[in-house]
Amino acid sequence: MTNLLDWETRDAVAIVTLNRPERRNAVNAELGEAITQALIRAATEPGVGALIITGAGDGFCAGGDAEYLGDEVVGGRAQSRSPDEPDPRFLDAAPEAPPHMRTRYTFAGAMPIPTIAAVNGAAVGAGLSLAMSCDFRFGCPNSSFLAPFSRIGMTAEFGLAWTLSKAMGPGAARDMLLSGRRIDADEALNRGLMTRLFPAADLLEECVAFASDMARRCSPRSIRRIRAALDAAPTQTFAEAFEMARLESRAAIRSADFREGIAALREKRQPIWTGQ
Repeated sequence: MTNLLDWETRDAVAIVTLNRPERRNAVNAELGEAITQALIRAATEPGVGALIITGAGDGFCAGGDAEYLGDEVVGGRAQSRSPDEPDPRFLDAAPEAPPHMRTRYTFAGAMPIPTIAAVNGAAVGAGLSLAMSCDFRFGCPNSSFLAPFSRIGMTAEFGLAWTLSKAMGPGAARDMLLSGRRIDADEALNRGLMTRLFPAADLLEECVAFASDMARRCSPRSIRRIRAALDAAPTQTFAEAFEMARLESRAAIRSADFREGIAALREKRQPIWTGQ
């Protein structure tokens, strides 16, 4: 890891902090690569049961760095692989991840562990995509969300039209994406962009407590399969969702994690999950 990104582990929870506070944690080539490496590490490192992504200073992530976008992307000197193209390293980290989830701004939604965005300030552009890829978005009164693509001649990246429509509903997503206006913390909470709102001083500790509880109590196998069901649900009929649930339940009953979960419940102890 470079000093552009900090890594910390607490109670089986990996905390990844984007560390360019002077640029509101805007992503240049070096920070982008550090994010990729951190996500792979969190997905594969033994003992890590949940991931929190946050930003240093008073911003979560200001999206792509304007200087990098101007000099490298517009100027034609950008890295050979675009950040929205599948990266084979993510396939090694999570073999079940489909191609559209194997990018640094979408992989958090395909990881074998639960993921939380601790949105401590503005989540803009690619930073919004990174937050939307997480299972949970916890914020504070300083949180805000901005998709400025229409104001810079760009289009909604990384499937944001889908993820925002899923979280907010199509009307609210249309409002946000077409207008490019900023959504403040209260509106974000009311519209489903954020899961919970905490005082700024308590945000990270609340995220750690929540993530640590999930890492201890929740089966990694169950997390993976429930997430798959949630992702499939928007395009399924109820009959299709019911059939998927029936097949998943039959497989779960035969799993090592289910046997361990029932044993731990009967013996009144914490389960020791294998993810199998």
